[in-house]
Amino acid sequence: MKNFLKNVLYIVIFGIVAGIVVEKYATSEHERIKVKEKDVQKQKINKENEILIRRLEEDYQVYKDSIDQVFIEKRKQFIAERGEPPEGNKLAMDMRDKAEKNRILAKKRREIDRQIEDLKMRLDF
Repeated sequence: MKNFLKNVLYIVIFGIVAGIVVEKYATSEHERIKVKEKDVQKQKINKENEILIRRLEEDYQVYKDSIDQVFIEKRKQFIAERGEPPEGNKLAMDMRDKAEKNRILAKKRREIDRQIEDLKMRLDF
């Protein structure tokens, strides 16, 4: 009977130790898998961001081209209505149009840069 109780005690102790070891292993595996999943998620978001940033840059280029066209049409319309301006006025008009175009494009560039920054912040999780 004494050996039986001794064996039962050994089995109980072995079971407790084995349970602790299994729990530690399961916890470490869970953490390892979680880190890998997070890395995969970051890579996925990064690829999506690259595509979205490329599209934003393309949209900006299209916007820039359309602004150029608007100012060209505006110039043509002015010349058609009033004729060619004198040289001094022509230079002033060019500078004014360029300043206005740059202001419009700078505003759009700031918007795009903010959107790009927001996309990059998605990776900080």
